[in-house]
Amino acid sequence: QKTISCHAELLLLLWKLIDVNKTFRATICKKFDICQLMVCLLWYVYESHGDQIKNGILQITTFIILSLSGERDLGIALNAPFTKSFPVEMALFAGNHV
Repeated sequence: QKTISCHAELLLLLWKLIDVNKTFRATICKKFDICQLMVCLLWYVYESHGDQIKNGILQITTFIILSLSGERDLGIALNAPFTKSFPVEMALFAGNHV
């Protein structure tokens, strides 16, 4: 069985839908499980970081997160407790940003 990878094309389609259609962007932030979408987007950022071949996926994912970050409902949805798991083990943050 042959698999076809079209992640970049689907991310590009999602970005264009979010960028062009403001109603679609608002609906995603209000009615969709935005935490699950952010987990997927952050996984793409994590996987493509440092790989020159996946640089386009990193840029598209960053554009999607940037477009969504302008919505007030996204911030409200992200304030909810996160009970799901991230697909990659990450070190806990300790310290400050100073």
